[in-house]
Amino acid sequence: MFYLVSASPCSRFEERFFSQKTAIRISTLGTSTGGIIAALLALGRSVKEINDLYEKHVPIVMQKKGRHEKSLAFAKRGDEVFKEDKFDKMKIGVGIVATRWVIERPMIFKTSIEHAHGRMGTFSPGFGVKGSDAVQASCSAFPFFERKMVKTDKGDLVEPIDGGYYANNPTLYAIADALVALKLHQSTFGSSASGWGYIRRRNSRGSAPPSGRRSS
Repeated sequence: MFYLVSASPCSRFEERFFSQKTAIRISTLGTSTGGIIAALLALGRSVKEINDLYEKHVPIVMQKKGRHEKSLAFAKRGDEVFKEDKFDKMKIGVGIVATRWVIERPMIFKTSIEHAHGRMGTFSPGFGVKGSDAVQASCSAFPFFERKMVKTDKGDLVEPIDGGYYANNPTLYAIADALVALKLHQSTFGSSASGWGYIRRRNSRGSAPPSGRRSS
């Protein structure tokens, strides 16, 4: 059986599919913060580790003023977390969704040629870029962040922006991979999507309000 996950910060998912031996094939697709989660899970990080990394790094990035300062802070922390790791080191199928700024088309950084829909002869995992650069591209929601310039292993310079422009929830792309690229029958795979939460803000007296703003 093939199981698709668009972004999964879920401990129950981790316990079921990563902590035990299973015959189920897993592919994760993520956009923006979901792309970060998908990439880190694929590199073997636990849900707890990912949560700790978010709590450590995200406030530092988001407290910066202006998109240039935010982008610099994000790049620094992305490189600290992912180091030189690329898509060929990821243990499961991953697709990180970004958008090509100039032609307004999706750009999906994938680990496996099995998930490619065309150009099989020129496929390379993640276009040869580092995991850090791919997640920065997927998160580059202009004008909150600068557009991210990446150089593929073919020497092409591409300027991607936030993948949410095309697929804030990339479940449809995951299903397309299963049906078109992998040629699976719809009865042989399942999908699960998550990637939202609540930002709890403290009021002037230092206490958190009863509800927060949803963040995708």
